[in-house]
Amino acid sequence: MNVLNSTELKQVVNIFRDESVSPDDIDEVGQKVLIVLVSGKNSKELRFKIFQKSLVKNYFILASLPPITAAASEDSYRAYLQVQLWSECATSKGLLANPLQSWG
Repeated sequence: MNVLNSTELKQVVNIFRDESVSPDDIDEVGQKVLIVLVSGKNSKELRFKIFQKSLVKNYFILASLPPITAAASEDSYRAYLQVQLWSECATSKGLLANPLQSWG
């Protein structure tokens, strides 16, 4: 699948432009985007599949695994905040003033 031309992916990432979206929705969409980018079924299954393939090699590069679920969630939150800042929605929502209070 060509990721750049994926209509489904374009619809999913539009949630990052929504000012009133919940952190749970951001996390869910972030997981979907990660899975589409690395073409797996879910993040845990994808990590296991890549790990299994690496076992037949003489060496293993830990950095070649996709991020764990918690790290992927944090990446999604950062991406959401960046999109909000770029689209100037953050000022009206107050994210610019104190992003740590809003997102931890």
